[in-house]
Amino acid sequence: MTAIVALCRVATMKNAKYLAKLFVRDTSGATAIEYGLIAAAMGLMLIPVMFSLSTTVKEGLFDVMLGLFPT
Repeated sequence: MTAIVALCRVATMKNAKYLAKLFVRDTSGATAIEYGLIAAAMGLMLIPVMFSLSTTVKEGLFDVMLGLFPT
């Protein structure tokens, strides 16, 4: 009975090492993660730009609306 248990433990350790090697070598999701990080960084960079441009755009559109509808 102990020989079978020992054999199962050796097989499990080899299987675990093999699966660990496959996991380390697998790069199939790396590109998607990189694109996600790039999109998140771009989104974070756009937030301050939008806040700084909001007053300029608002004033410009207000001037255009005043020109269209004179009082």
